[in-house]
Amino acid sequence: MDLVNVKEIQKRIDSYKNEIAKLEQLLAMSAGFGGAPARAKATGAAKAPRGRKRGKRGAVTNSIIEILAAAPKPMAAGELRNQLIEKGVAKKGSTTVYAMLLQMSKKGVIKKAKSGKETVYSVNSKK
Repeated sequence: MDLVNVKEIQKRIDSYKNEIAKLEQLLAMSAGFGGAPARAKATGAAKAPRGRKRGKRGAVTNSIIEILAAAPKPMAAGELRNQLIEKGVAKKGSTTVYAMLLQMSKKGVIKKAKSGKETVYSVNSKK
């Protein structure tokens, strides 16, 4: 069994503390550049998946609300998705629209209702 070298361990702890202090300074400096909280950026929590731009969901959400507000009657998800593809906001074969509709209806931004066999969406007049 090796003997524990207390001085060496203390040197390592001090070295790590210095590194942590430097990294915290870098995080504080970078917080003003990205818009996301510095701690979330460092941990990767706010990191966007590869191949997708960060503003994509915001554009889809805004376009969904615009289209539904302009529609004379509630729209089916497929109709809405086709209009988003025509606008260039969604790609053909993408399931982002369906995911966004589900999230938005859970949050109460849009209203979800059954019309026959299909589900239709409209702008929630309460918000």
